[in-house]
Amino acid sequence: MELSRCRIRRTGCNALKSCFYCTVGLIWADGDCVFITPLQPPKNSSTSHHQVHFCRHQVLGLFRTVHGLCYSSPKKWPPLISVIAERVDDGSLELSIWRMNTAVQCVSFSKWCLLSLQQLPVLQGCLWHPEKDVFVLVFKECARIYIVNEESSELQEVKTITPFAGSRYVCGTWSKNGKRLILATESTLMFYNIPCSDIQMTDMEVILGLERVSCIESLEGDRFVCTVELPLDSMVVRSRSERYLLDHTRGPLETLLNIHAATEGPLEGSSQLFLLQWNPDTDKPEVRSWDELYGILSPDLLAVEPSSSLIVVGSNSCHTLYVYGIVDEQLEKLHDINLPKEERPKGVTIHNQEALLMMAKLPDEERQVLSLPRSEFVEYEVVLQSIPLSGQPQGACTLQTLLGQAAAKSSASLDSAVSDPVGRYGKTGGGVAAA
Repeated sequence: MELSRCRIRRTGCNALKSCFYCTVGLIWADGDCVFITPLQPPKNSSTSHHQVHFCRHQVLGLFRTVHGLCYSSPKKWPPLISVIAERVDDGSLELSIWRMNTAVQCVSFSKWCLLSLQQLPVLQGCLWHPEKDVFVLVFKECARIYIVNEESSELQEVKTITPFAGSRYVCGTWSKNGKRLILATESTLMFYNIPCSDIQMTDMEVILGLERVSCIESLEGDRFVCTVELPLDSMVVRSRSERYLLDHTRGPLETLLNIHAATEGPLEGSSQLFLLQWNPDTDKPEVRSWDELYGILSPDLLAVEPSSSLIVVGSNSCHTLYVYGIVDEQLEKLHDINLPKEERPKGVTIHNQEALLMMAKLPDEERQVLSLPRSEFVEYEVVLQSIPLSGQPQGACTLQTLLGQAAAKSSASLDSAVSDPVGRYGKTGGGVAAA
């Protein structure tokens, strides 16, 4: 299914993380506009579940720049949507919470509450509690826990967590039972035990030695998977005989220009995928298994399906993704997903043992070997594609069916909306909100 042209970050993003709700639909952004692509339920009881399909795209809200969005916990009904974006009018940064209108039959959301932000959280840094209307905003210098007050539609900050001195948070996740908040710094995984009865009480355990963690996700049974980047010193050389990392970041321009790419031979080392588990006997986290992610320098895409223990890992800058399973508490590589060489994955999520991929076609200037990054955001031609990871359950609602039935219905209406941004900002009625 085509999503037309979208302005997406060049690296470091998973545009589909927590963006698919199995009974509502898909949410996504083209850079300055948030869309929701609802699911249409069966028309009668005799219609089988696999005949459910996507409806036309609907505009949720208009912004100057969208930096992140996600659903609240899939266990909560009705769901909430959080959007981190810059306002259209003054460009101020804010987090907006959108609540589903259950009084109407069609899928509809309205803006519910706002929170002004002084700085951007880390990428994918809004973490919803799996069982409560509680979320964490992860910044580099701290993590703030908020409670959503349904009666007053207000957000109450209940706790602020800070990392060790000199370190910064890079990513995080909740455990599936909601009892632990896991935050990663450049060199440490920090496990915060947070009782559901009292969010303000915390104690902490750490795993040292996992440096350059880029993504982390939780599985059932107090298990977690995380990716670790390839160290920079494996990617640069001073001469043909040795690879090295400059001892000092500052120096004469001639010295910096004499650094060459390591084109001869394989890289020393690679990025890695780790399986962690909380040991109930010692009440501490442990590393159970790990594997090398050959060819992936910065694994910024990580998606899991807890029910099937399927894992998809990849990078925004690599056209190959790896599919893993967990067998006898060990990571087992199942197969690869190879995209066309001119396409790059910008988002991935898993539903019913299918991977839903957001794929971007590289513009001509991005295909040049010696091209330098010009901006943080790039405009891509984007499509959605589903790829089976294993056999689907009998009678399951497959993403392939959803995308196939939605392609003809949605592309025409979306193209007209994206090609006329002035018209989009001029029309704020009919359920479309300008922020």
